[in-house]
Amino acid sequence: MTSRQSIWDYGKGKDWPIVLLLWIMVAAAMLYGHSSQIAILQLGDPDDALRLVQVRDLLAGQNWYDLTQYRINPAGGGGQLHWSRFIDAQIAALILLFGQFLPAVEAERWAVTLYPLLLILPLLLVFQRILAHLGDRMFVFAGLFAAATNFTFLHYFTPLRIDHHNWQLLLSLAMLWLALGRATFARGLVAALVISIHVEISLEGLPYLVIFGGLFALDWLRDPETAPRLRGFALGLGVLTPAWIALWRGIDALTGVYCDAFSRPYVAGAVVTGLIVAAAMAFPRLTDGLGKKIAVLGVAGAAGGLAFILSGAACLAGPFGNLSPLVRIFWYEGVMEGQPIWNLSTSMQVTSFAPTVVGFAGMIWSARHMAGTPHAHNWWRTVMVSVASILLSLVVLRTTSTAHAYLAVGHALIILAIFNWGRSLPSAIQRVPATVACIVALPLTTLVASVAFMQQIAIDKPGGMPTDCITPAAIRKLAALPPTTFFSALDFAPAILVGTDHSVIASGHHRNHRAIHRVLSAFMSADPKAERLVREAGATRVAICRNLPEHLNFVKYGKTGLARALHNNTPPPWLVAEPQFSMGAMRIYRVLPKTQPAVGTKPKPE
Repeated sequence: MTSRQSIWDYGKGKDWPIVLLLWIMVAAAMLYGHSSQIAILQLGDPDDALRLVQVRDLLAGQNWYDLTQYRINPAGGGGQLHWSRFIDAQIAALILLFGQFLPAVEAERWAVTLYPLLLILPLLLVFQRILAHLGDRMFVFAGLFAAATNFTFLHYFTPLRIDHHNWQLLLSLAMLWLALGRATFARGLVAALVISIHVEISLEGLPYLVIFGGLFALDWLRDPETAPRLRGFALGLGVLTPAWIALWRGIDALTGVYCDAFSRPYVAGAVVTGLIVAAAMAFPRLTDGLGKKIAVLGVAGAAGGLAFILSGAACLAGPFGNLSPLVRIFWYEGVMEGQPIWNLSTSMQVTSFAPTVVGFAGMIWSARHMAGTPHAHNWWRTVMVSVASILLSLVVLRTTSTAHAYLAVGHALIILAIFNWGRSLPSAIQRVPATVACIVALPLTTLVASVAFMQQIAIDKPGGMPTDCITPAAIRKLAALPPTTFFSALDFAPAILVGTDHSVIASGHHRNHRAIHRVLSAFMSADPKAERLVREAGATRVAICRNLPEHLNFVKYGKTGLARALHNNTPPPWLVAEPQFSMGAMRIYRVLPKTQPAVGTKPKPE
C-alpha cells in the first residue's frame, strides 16, 4: 500500500462490479423467498418484533436515552432494555425517508424489509478487502462466491431481520480486515472505533475486543513494525470508547453498573488498559526489549482488571448473574443460541459444527498452501482469529455464525483449486463435471448435506410444534380488544406488542427478570398462588398459545399449574374464556374482579 492509498482503498481494484452484482443477486433472492412474510409484516423472531416496537416509540418522541419499554410490566414502571439506539436510529431514519413518498404503514414495511438487505453490501465489501489481503484476484472472486452462498451467517441479513446480530457479524469481520495489511496508526484507531461500536451494540462484542487486542499485542511482540497499530488501538480504547458509549447511552453508562452492557466496569477496564499501553509506547525506553514489552502488557492488563473489579465487582458473576434459578432454568437455558454446544441436541451439534470442521480444514490447508508467499503472514493471523472464534462458538452457539464468516475464506482456495484442476483436464466431457464439483466446496453445500444427513438418520429431531398464534389473523383478533394488559408466554409477548396497543407483563429480555420470574411461576403454579401473581401484576387478561414450545414446557413441568389447567380447557374460577377473541391455538381469558363469579363458556374440548 503506497503512502497515498487510504486504508479504505486497499484492494479495491476493479472488483466492485462483482460485489455489486452478488449483492443484487442475493438481495433479489431473499426478497423473492420472503415475499409472503413481507406482505403481512410477519416478523419471525421476538427480538425483531420488540426492536420495531422500540423504533416506533423513538419516532413517537421517546427520549433518546430512555430505553424503557413502558408496555412491558406497566404496573412495575416498564421493562428495561439494554439495546442500542445505534440500530434504532438507522431503522427510524429509513422509515422517515420512505415516509416522504409512501403511506406510514408501507414506509415501515419497506424500511424493515430493506434495512438488513442494505447491510449485505458493506458485508461483501469487507469480505473483498479481507480476501484481497489473502490472495490474488481469482481468489477474491472465489471467496466472494463462497461468502454470498453461506446461509449460516447470511440468515441474519434476510428481510425483516432488524435485530442487532447482523451488525455484530459485520463489525467482527471489519475487525479481521483491520488486523490484516499494514499495521498503521490509522488502522489501529479505526479498529478501536469499530470495536467500540461492537461493544456498545451488545456486550457480546467483548470477546472480540479481547481477541483482536490480543492479536495486535502479539504482533507487536513479534514485529516492532506493527507498533503503530497497537498504539492507535490502545489510544482509541482510552478515548474513543468512552466517547462512543456516552454518545449512544449517555453519561449514566459511564457512571452506572450494568453487567449486561458495556457500562462503567467494562469501560474502566478498557480505558485503563488502553491508556497504560499507549503511554508506555510513547517512551521507547520502556518498550525497547521483549521482556519490557511483556511487562508493559502485563501491568496494563492487571491494572485494567483491577479497575474492572473496583468499578463493579458484581459483574464478576457475569451479565446474567442476577437471574433466579427458576428464570435461569426455564428461560435462559432454553435460549439455545446462548448455550454451549454440549447442551444442544445431537442434530443441532452436527448441523452447527459440520460447516466449522470443513471450513477450518480448508483454512489450514490454504494457510499451508500459501506458506512462503507474500500473503502467508495474513493467513496465519486469520487462522489465529478463527481458532479463537471457534473456541468461543463452542461456548456460545450464536457466535458460530461469526466463526463461519471467518472460515468462509478457507473455502475460497479449495474452490479455486478444484476449478483450476477441472480446467486443466484435456477433455471437455471431463472439464464440465470437474468444474461443477466446485459446488462441493461451498459452505451452503456442507450445511445442506449435514441437515439432510440428520433428517435421514432421525436422531433427536427438534421438538416443539410450529405455532399458529403469531399470525396476522390471530393478532387482529387481539387488536379488536380495548387496550389491556396481557399475562402471556414470553415468546408470545413481542407479537402482542408489535401488532396491538396492548401491554404485557414480560418478554424474553433479561433486564425485566423479576417480571419473567412472575410469569414463569404463575403458569407453573396452582391456585391460589397463580391467581395472586396474575392479579398483582395488573393483568386483566391471560393469553396462551397451546402449541408454543414455551407453553408446552409450562404444561410439562407445572403438573398442577395454571398453564396445564388452561391447556386442558379447565380454567380456574377467576378466569372466563373469551372465544370471540380466541383463534386456532390461541386462547384468551378475562380476569374477573375478585367479587365476580365466573360467567361464560369453556372452549370446546379438542
